[in-house]
Amino acid sequence: MQVQEALAVLGINRTVWIDDIFSTSRAQLISALREHEHLVPELGIADLAATLNEFDVEREALRDFIEQASVERTATIRTALLDKIAESTGVREFGDVFVQKMRELLSIAQDDCWDFPQAGDQLATLCATPTDQVSCIVDLNNGLGDQGAGLDTIRLLSEKTFKGTVFLLTNEATTATEAELEKELREQLRKGLDEVNIPPVCVIAKGRFGDFADDGVIKESLRIAIKRAGLRRSLHHVLGFMKSELEAAYTTAQETLYGLAPEQLDQYIVEMGYGEGLSELNVVERAVTAQMATSIRKGFASSPIAQASAMRMRKLRQIELQPKGHGQVEESLSLFRRLEIWEEPALINEGLSPLASGDVFSFDPFELTAADAKLRRYVLLGQPCDVQLRGDGHRRQPTAFFVPLVEVPPEEEDKKNIKKPHLPFKLDGQKYACDFGEVALVQLTVLELASYRSDGRVCFEQNQPAHVLLPGLEIQHGKIKRQCDSILNAPPARGNQIDPLADPKYLLTFGGRGGLSTATKAKRKEPSERDDVRLGARITWGLRRDGRIRASYAAAMLRNYLAVVGREAYDLDFTEQRRTTPSSASNSEAALVSPGAAAHALSADVADRSAVTEKKA
Repeated sequence: MQVQEALAVLGINRTVWIDDIFSTSRAQLISALREHEHLVPELGIADLAATLNEFDVEREALRDFIEQASVERTATIRTALLDKIAESTGVREFGDVFVQKMRELLSIAQDDCWDFPQAGDQLATLCATPTDQVSCIVDLNNGLGDQGAGLDTIRLLSEKTFKGTVFLLTNEATTATEAELEKELREQLRKGLDEVNIPPVCVIAKGRFGDFADDGVIKESLRIAIKRAGLRRSLHHVLGFMKSELEAAYTTAQETLYGLAPEQLDQYIVEMGYGEGLSELNVVERAVTAQMATSIRKGFASSPIAQASAMRMRKLRQIELQPKGHGQVEESLSLFRRLEIWEEPALINEGLSPLASGDVFSFDPFELTAADAKLRRYVLLGQPCDVQLRGDGHRRQPTAFFVPLVEVPPEEEDKKNIKKPHLPFKLDGQKYACDFGEVALVQLTVLELASYRSDGRVCFEQNQPAHVLLPGLEIQHGKIKRQCDSILNAPPARGNQIDPLADPKYLLTFGGRGGLSTATKAKRKEPSERDDVRLGARITWGLRRDGRIRASYAAAMLRNYLAVVGREAYDLDFTEQRRTTPSSASNSEAALVSPGAAAHALSADVADRSAVTEKKA
């Protein structure tokens, strides 16, 4: 794809270039020479250097020299000064040949090459007309004046509601750090500006152009810059459009809900939430979420802006970009993926959410002993309607599956194991797998203690603060509070006395290995403090709720587990040749048993039977 073709994909038919290299102002040149007069003797212009006199404090001779010089002479002095300034800072400036080549490739007219003082008036005229098909190249720094002139120019474009694309030339970024500088500049532009009007900015590191002399390098650098700008512009257009769509969708949902009669609110919202053991606002949340999700899907599927952006991205695929390393970008995308799947502990614990399939628990560091010091995680899986506590305080099943989450070493992240499927996201930067071979059963009424506390701990403190709970939780809380209070208010069992916590109703888990049953055994503990956390006298099971895997993903995990434990298998073929150990063989020659020999040893009626019979695993 040629440079002009790439510009056409972006819809650009005019490009303006704002740079100090186009300056023709004598006053600006005089000011720059005075600011950098220590460089004047190094310019190689003897008569100019001779104007500097220690007795001429106001530099009148310098001023007269520039004002009387020809246009060609001032251009030569300006170029020499810019080159010397760049050299003193360790960078190189564009030469006339390079500038002419850029103008040819981008079809930039002479009248569209402006210096910074010109840009103010010129941009006002430009933005008075539609600018969707205009691109603007801006140098970040003005070597003849304000070092922040480029950013000020972009602010002016934002204030004038410029709708085109901005390319920012700079020596302050390399090809590897262009994106980082783009992010920094956007953060600066957001201060004091309407975010909607900030144009998409694509940084072009001047180092991309090599020595400014290779036509192939220049063309490839421009193609890459245009693709980068196209991707940013597509995202900018779509997100800007969707923001207004979401606002409209929220208004629609709001007005629809406002239109419901109080009787309908009571019947379909309050009572529905109560019956399902959920918040009375659960239906409102579902209605608003559904309206906004529908609007988003419709916008991405059918809006002309989204379709045009997708087509632009598709056409620009012909231009290849060098992949970046796994840095902040990957973390950002991982965060979006995590938001799709994971609910943070602050959301469910501080909201005192009832138990749900997908809840993840870990050993509580506060309660860990040296033997249990390693952090272990478990995910609660069960049929959602069986796990859910109803408004009347009942649930359909007293237990559910407690599946260990085991850490996956980096070298095994690509390995597949049906009994240890990987979670589709990371927790605290660590990849985990569900260990379906070590599943335990967990008693939900005990595990539910996490729902009564904002810290998610599976424990009950003496004089534990009361919270406003959902009706079902309120009923269960009253029962378990009476039981725990009676234990905590009585002296600990001594000698041959039976420990009331040995009652099976306080048993949290059944089965499972890896010290789960021991670590989660009910224990009575005295008040203690660690790391600014203080807990009173309590009964603890040593677990803490860490978050929740969202319903659709938890349901898929449950299906996977049931498929593993319910899969069909077959009897082994006892006629298959096998290698035995020497100790079990009568001699070394008998270590291999052939299928034929085994078959002859069978009676005829047995040999006529099917060698393989199907059975459940």
